[in-house]
Amino acid sequence: MVTIILHELTHGLGYLNSLDVNNNLGYWGFEGYPTNSTASYATIYDRFVVKDRYYPNADLLINESNGSLELKVDLTSDTIFFNGDNAWIQNGRYHLPKLYAPETWNPGSSIAHLDENTYLPGNSNSLMTPGTDYAEVIHSPGEVGLAILKDMGWTIKLVNANTDEVAGSFDQITYTKENLDKYDNINYQVDCSGIESGDYYLRLVTSVVGDAAYNLANVQNDNPGLAKRSYQNITFKGNQTPTTYDLSQNYPNPFNPTTIINYQVPQNSFVTLKVYDILGREVATLVNDQKTQGRYSVNFDASRLASGVYIYQVRANDFVSSKKMMLIK
Repeated sequence: MVTIILHELTHGLGYLNSLDVNNNLGYWGFEGYPTNSTASYATIYDRFVVKDRYYPNADLLINESNGSLELKVDLTSDTIFFNGDNAWIQNGRYHLPKLYAPETWNPGSSIAHLDENTYLPGNSNSLMTPGTDYAEVIHSPGEVGLAILKDMGWTIKLVNANTDEVAGSFDQITYTKENLDKYDNINYQVDCSGIESGDYYLRLVTSVVGDAAYNLANVQNDNPGLAKRSYQNITFKGNQTPTTYDLSQNYPNPFNPTTIINYQVPQNSFVTLKVYDILGREVATLVNDQKTQGRYSVNFDASRLASGVYIYQVRANDFVSSKKMMLIK
């Protein structure tokens, strides 16, 4: 019973898709059948569903014609995958995680689950497959399942405009059906007392691909008491020790041949920071050491590497985070 409840809770945390097959045609969006693609609203999950397992050259299904035979064929091809940075790394074989897409469309199960023939009973990631074997007990979505949830979230970062160094990270969010309204339109009031003087800005970081309706406005207000809106207050002391794990986007990016990678750990941790090529081969180990609580910067020199997309990944205790960077020579 616990396994079934956790399975359904994980659906509520983000494993929700609008993709469907009806009258032998494939659709996406919530506008009904038939529907015009410009009026369809895809879920966050939909924006990661692709038909090519080889990251990053994967084609989003929601870019196909809505109400088409082509989309129906793809949805029932048994070759559909989840294209997320963290999920790609955690899948272990450097292929995208495979989704459940049987040749016969299964309403309520197809696409919104991991493939049951890939993640067999007893596999640590089998919680989010469509079926549960007799006496099978699973109490975690597994590394791949959790990475998929992480890919669908977003965060707000306070960034130094001159150095591009992240001074703090706030509101690490994974969308659920319960918090869509809450996070539809957020206002932040940031107290910068204690931070080194200079120019700062807020950065919205999201892994969502496709035509997502995110935006971040810069509105300065010296008298918020008169405003007809509520604020989420953020207080950050520039020299305080970090309270969360975080891996920042490298800067500059694209780069040639050096770039800076920042990360932080909220407690003493054994940290590894590694760089992989697009095929998943390790090309550099930048950190492999015990680190005390704090913020760290690492200079990565890629002068011996070829131009292309690379992945860097930090591991510290149970925290794992990966990001893309581009070397252009």
